[in-house]
Amino acid sequence: MCCNTMNIGQTSIIKGEDDGCFLISSENEYIIGNLINNLSSCNTPFEIINYNTINVDTSNVMRLDEYMKKNVCLAFNQSEKLIKSLGFFMDELERNRMQLVSIYLEDILVINDYCFIVLNDEKIGDITSGNTINVDWIDENELNSSELKKIVLLPDEVHYKAVYQNLAYLVFYSLFGDIMTDSKLLLHNLVCNGHDKTNLYYCINRCIHPDPSKREFIWV
Repeated sequence: MCCNTMNIGQTSIIKGEDDGCFLISSENEYIIGNLINNLSSCNTPFEIINYNTINVDTSNVMRLDEYMKKNVCLAFNQSEKLIKSLGFFMDELERNRMQLVSIYLEDILVINDYCFIVLNDEKIGDITSGNTINVDWIDENELNSSELKKIVLLPDEVHYKAVYQNLAYLVFYSLFGDIMTDSKLLLHNLVCNGHDKTNLYYCINRCIHPDPSKREFIWV
């Protein structure tokens, strides 16, 4: 981090007095719960200060967009970790009738190279009775799902599973450093680079189904 404090949505990341720690604070219980789960799975030391603040015992913290500028792309096993971390978080939101509207590199924090955490609580919306999610604003971003890109007048709505296509685009970009939104070419590139018949390939294939209602995150 180039400064002592940064914000991702309403989540704050503050460099501690000790250079080897960071305080991460969020009023969103799902953001905090996901942070704790990911830190635990990555064996990263942390301390729960209170219900909305976690002290992370490491100096290796940066946003994914900054990490990509420094490293160009992720290793294959890092990309696997990325899609699992994000996908399981999205599953948890879905179980509670919520979902991300979109997800970009700058919404994600990288801790110790292998811990990827969504921290932008402003991207979380409620799933309606019609299985849609309301869209009140859109950032212009090539990683957006095709449904978001088609919106011309706000407010609008999209199927809550539309964002899984966004997830696939983001993970592909993390692996190759290129944005690929043509589904056939995306899968072809994975095959040509020897990633066919991998869990990542099959997971991405499910996420880019042309019908947003049939997109799924499944990791087997």
